[in-house]
Amino acid sequence: MQGYLNTPNDKEALQIKKHILQIAIILFSKKGYYNSTFEELSKIADINIESLYQIYNDKKDLFYECFEIYINRLKKELALDSLGSLNRKDRVVSQLINNYFKAYKVMPEFQKQIMAVGMTNNDFSKHISSFESEIQGHLSRALTNWGRELKAVDIYVAAFFIHNILESTITKAIFNEMRILDENLKKELFDLIYNYLFV
Repeated sequence: MQGYLNTPNDKEALQIKKHILQIAIILFSKKGYYNSTFEELSKIADINIESLYQIYNDKKDLFYECFEIYINRLKKELALDSLGSLNRKDRVVSQLINNYFKAYKVMPEFQKQIMAVGMTNNDFSKHISSFESEIQGHLSRALTNWGRELKAVDIYVAAFFIHNILESTITKAIFNEMRILDENLKKELFDLIYNYLFV
């Protein structure tokens, strides 16, 4: 593949960067952040290592950009802003749970690496926390539509609770390959969240 700086136009440069990111996500997912190297990435992506260093200062910069791709896909699947358009409480809770299931099945192997790096790297852990706060903010705005019908007093605390219940339950079921049917888990989560919020 041609060197990054030698590309004849911006469109080709963007294609090269997209290719690198796709390969990097696969590499990080299979080998982990700490076991992946720029040398290996340059070979797999068929790009010279000097060009790779012209695009990214180091592996950390590349991982952060891969993380941004993951976040954007997760946000798209969560679609929390669309919950405000639903007019029945049961539909809101059901759609919320379905959206979380779809979202946390996006790039699960890469998500494992995000969690691993977050546990060992304080700087990266702050990025994860910032993202989770953003998600909880979207969720709390969706809940405000129900105002007085909500049993929960503090909407942001309710959003924090619901997000963490859904995220931890679903990721544990996915990553530990538990033999729990999605539909059974969704029903239990529905009862828990609906009763917490409204009954």
